[in-house]
Amino acid sequence: MTPQDALLSTKVALIVDPEIDPVLFKEIALVMPVWIAGTPANLALAKIGWATLDSNITTFDVNLPMKPPLEVAVGFRDMLGLHHNKMTRLYVYGLPENGEHDPRWSEDGLTFIGLERGCAVFGCEEYTYE
Repeated sequence: MTPQDALLSTKVALIVDPEIDPVLFKEIALVMPVWIAGTPANLALAKIGWATLDSNITTFDVNLPMKPPLEVAVGFRDMLGLHHNKMTRLYVYGLPENGEHDPRWSEDGLTFIGLERGCAVFGCEEYTYE
């Protein structure tokens, strides 16, 4: 996936799980741009991904100990909108149970669609960064 493809992608993954499963990470990174919390375990996966996958993987800093995954994810919405304004689907990995129902998701026009393989999927007609 070229950087241009990543910018135009309508699907984006946000990984706030501090230790995402390596097999799942690879599957995600092969089909959409990935933003992954920069914990030690996730940074190791990102480095492997950068070296071996034709994908767009971006790490972002998290203070350790990391805030709760829901707070990290909700706080990261503007960054995604800034970089992926063509996004119509957001896949969030690592949310706590019922985290997808937090009312802050709808503040940016994101609507919870459903759970897919343990991932909360949100949709929007067109994501707008303000």
